[in-house]
Amino acid sequence: MTSPIGESMRDPSKHVRICYLIVLLCLAVDLSLFLWTAHRNGTYLEDYRLNSYSDARGYVVLGRNIWLRGKYSRATAPPYETDVFRTPVYPLWAGGLEILGGIKALYLSQIFLHAVLCVLLFFLSSRLFGVKAGLVSGLFCASDLMLSTLSLTAMSEVLFVVLESALLFAFFSWTRAGPAASGRRFLAIGLVSGALMLVRPGGLYLPVVLAALIAVNACRLGVWKDGLRRASALILGAVIVAGPWIARNYLVFRIPRLTTNDTVVLVYYTAAGSYQVHFGVDQETAQRMIATEYGLEPPTKMWNYWRYGASPTEMDRKAREALPSLLTKYPLDLMTSSALGVARGLVSPSVRLMGEIVGERWAPGELNGLSTFARRAVRRLLDHHPVLFGAYAWQMLHTLSLLLFAAVGIIGCMTSRSARTTGIALAAISAYFILLLGVQGINAYFRFRAPLLPLEYLAAGSMVGLLRANPEDRTRRAARDRRRG
Repeated sequence: MTSPIGESMRDPSKHVRICYLIVLLCLAVDLSLFLWTAHRNGTYLEDYRLNSYSDARGYVVLGRNIWLRGKYSRATAPPYETDVFRTPVYPLWAGGLEILGGIKALYLSQIFLHAVLCVLLFFLSSRLFGVKAGLVSGLFCASDLMLSTLSLTAMSEVLFVVLESALLFAFFSWTRAGPAASGRRFLAIGLVSGALMLVRPGGLYLPVVLAALIAVNACRLGVWKDGLRRASALILGAVIVAGPWIARNYLVFRIPRLTTNDTVVLVYYTAAGSYQVHFGVDQETAQRMIATEYGLEPPTKMWNYWRYGASPTEMDRKAREALPSLLTKYPLDLMTSSALGVARGLVSPSVRLMGEIVGERWAPGELNGLSTFARRAVRRLLDHHPVLFGAYAWQMLHTLSLLLFAAVGIIGCMTSRSARTTGIALAAISAYFILLLGVQGINAYFRFRAPLLPLEYLAAGSMVGLLRANPEDRTRRAARDRRRG
């Protein structure tokens, strides 16, 4: 993958100065939220059980059990039944830090990771599209209040997007290296992608997408043997890391997969979304309808099987047998649900979660009238804490601007001869994560777009890079890259 728009590091000190400014902005925003939480709701920073997400509490319990008891279990009391639902990397991270320094240590580490993410994206965007593009990408990342909010939860999104960005950095850097890029480098990319799969199952098919991009680009350049070698090395690296975990699940549960989470999502979120659209019911009602119609256990029991003495293997088997029927029963409603889920997930703010963290009320249900400028809705919006109101306004402006910049950037890359392969790669990887967003169904929300963010930041920066690159530079750099092969 080549992009001749990127500038060489002719003035490293300039890049470092800009990077410092971006990191300072990121830390200023995140630490301000941290300090506001300490002032208004200090107990939240002392007890992981105050996380509003049950998943967050489960991650920490699982990690604590691993480190303190040698048990891979989300149970809080003996006999600590073995878990198949969660993958191990984030629980190890979250539980270990909570043991060492309390939940506050985890939150501070994630604030640091947010800053690391800014650095990775600044240098990658600068390398691909120029330093001004890097500045835009870095600023979008540093000022994203969604990531700032998620940094103060025991959820895996921040760690995932940092590893994802490291993966993208290596992928775009080494695919531009031509014949100099050895198979060992792509094996390393595969190892990172395998670790990414063990952070969140959403990374499961990302190695396949990357390998396909490498193979297609190699065929286009007439070096298919090199492409096949690199793609195979990447897949091998992913299998080396994730394969033992899948083998473990098969040996313990006879489930030869990364997790049972995908089954629950497809049945009770993807398929339930089609029921919601078809029957005009809410999510819980749709889930009950599915459970009754197909004789399945409810999602709560599938998530927390040990509390009910149930077999995760049997529940997973029955649910997967029902999937073909469920996913083909109302196909148009399924597509509508997924499309609405994508639209909602791409723009929904994280202000309600921010309010819960700092101990302030935020009631998004009261804002429905804003679309018609209802006077009551506006008045109720202004009744919220002014910082939350400001955060809401900023998030909406930031999100919509980022989407616009990213869309224009990807289109610009794909219509530019010099940046087309990079644009295709950005579009393909983005499409993969958008598909996963649609799988969450009509009730998808901001958390599920987190894997898209690094790609959006890069695409937004590319728009500036394309605008700044003059035609002579494009022609000269395109000729140089054709010579490099």
